[in-house]
Amino acid sequence: MTAPRLLAATLAAFLALPLGAQEPEIARHHHASPIHRHHEHPMPENSGPSFSVTLGYDSRYASEGRDSLDGDGLLTSAFEATWNDFLFGVWYGESPSNAYNELQLGLEYGIEIGPLEVHASYTHLRFPHDGELDHELSAGVFIDSIPGGFQLGLDGTYSFDANGTFYELSLTRPFEPIECLTFEPGVVFGANDGYVADGHHGANHIALSLAALISITDNIELSTYASYNFALDSNPIIHGDDALLKDFFYAGAGITLSF
Repeated sequence: MTAPRLLAATLAAFLALPLGAQEPEIARHHHASPIHRHHEHPMPENSGPSFSVTLGYDSRYASEGRDSLDGDGLLTSAFEATWNDFLFGVWYGESPSNAYNELQLGLEYGIEIGPLEVHASYTHLRFPHDGELDHELSAGVFIDSIPGGFQLGLDGTYSFDANGTFYELSLTRPFEPIECLTFEPGVVFGANDGYVADGHHGANHIALSLAALISITDNIELSTYASYNFALDSNPIIHGDDALLKDFFYAGAGITLSF
């Protein structure tokens, strides 16, 4: 799918929801919401609005420690608008080799309290391929003033459809060897509390990653990452949604235009 078609599909997916054909259920929650601000979206000063458009590809759809499309990749597009302490995001993902697509519409409010960045958000999710939808509430805290240059984040996301919450604790350490290049190694620990409805409760996965951001111009940025997921206590015999909770490698890349 070309970039213009992928962007157009974002609107088409929203409008086509009632027409979605019934498909076998796929693990469809996308915890990495496009509207989580953190260090990727610095708190703006009180000024005019800013916008960004991102196109990307992920070799696997990693979500809650699960290989959600069982080895298939995901093409993504995203639009974000930031104004003062608010961020509005539209994210669309579609598999080039699987009957799966997903649309997210989200709004986030974030404030700084001393050394902490605190955010709360609402996300509306639609899955046109099977005519399903969900609503999520998220909240989190982020601190980037830890000694040694480390950054710590804690997030929780509640799904109204699943009536459960998923928690993630992240630790990253960005560094900039040259002005236009930033590396960011990190580790994420996830825990399930009913968010993955038929997944086991408690410790869920650990993921190790290395991301790189390359500033081409003041308005264009390339990003890439590689990550390895380690499943914790996966038991697909007892819990059906643990079937895709496994050890796997995945990677991705994207380009962002800001204006």
